[in-house]
Amino acid sequence: MVDDGAPEAAGRLVLAGIDGGAGTGAVLTVAGRLAALASTALLVVYVAPNPAALAPALLGPVPSDIDDLEAELFPTVVEALCHHAVEWRFTVATGHAGCELARLAEQHHALAVVVGADTPGCGSRLRRLTSGSVPAHLAHHQGVPVIVVPEALRRSKRPSATRVGEARNDRPTLP
Repeated sequence: MVDDGAPEAAGRLVLAGIDGGAGTGAVLTVAGRLAALASTALLVVYVAPNPAALAPALLGPVPSDIDDLEAELFPTVVEALCHHAVEWRFTVATGHAGCELARLAEQHHALAVVVGADTPGCGSRLRRLTSGSVPAHLAHHQGVPVIVVPEALRRSKRPSATRVGEARNDRPTLP
C-alpha cells in the first residue's frame, strides 16, 4: 500500500498530511471520515524535512532512510484508518511540508487537505520560525479547502466520530 501515486479512485481525493506526532490519529480520523462522506479515496503523506536545506540541530533527528520512515509510520496509519471504508494510500515525501502538500494537492486534484494545527511549545515555535506554519502555508498557497484539526481534538482520548455522533444523530458531520 505504500505508493507515490494516487489511489485508484476516479477523479479527486482527500489529502491528509501527517507529522507522526500524537495528533496523527485525529488527523487521519477526520480525513477518513471526509473521504468516506465524499465517496472518494484518501492519500496520506508524511513529508520528511530535506536535511540539506534545513539545519538538523533545529529539527532534531532526520531519518536517513525513507523506507525506515514508511515502516515506522505505516502501522499508525493502518490502525487509524482500519475502521473507515475508504481506499487509501500512504507515502513519504521529502522537502518543505507545506510546499510538498500543496504540490500533491494540485497534482492529484484534491478535494481538500487535512492537517493538524501547529502544536504549542518552544520546539514547535522554533520549527515554525525556520520553516513556517504548514496550515498557514497551505491556506495561502493552493486552491483547495484546508481542514485544520484543532489541538483540543488531537489531544482528546475519545474518537471524534463518537463525540459528533452523540451530539447530532440526524446527519453525518465532521468534527
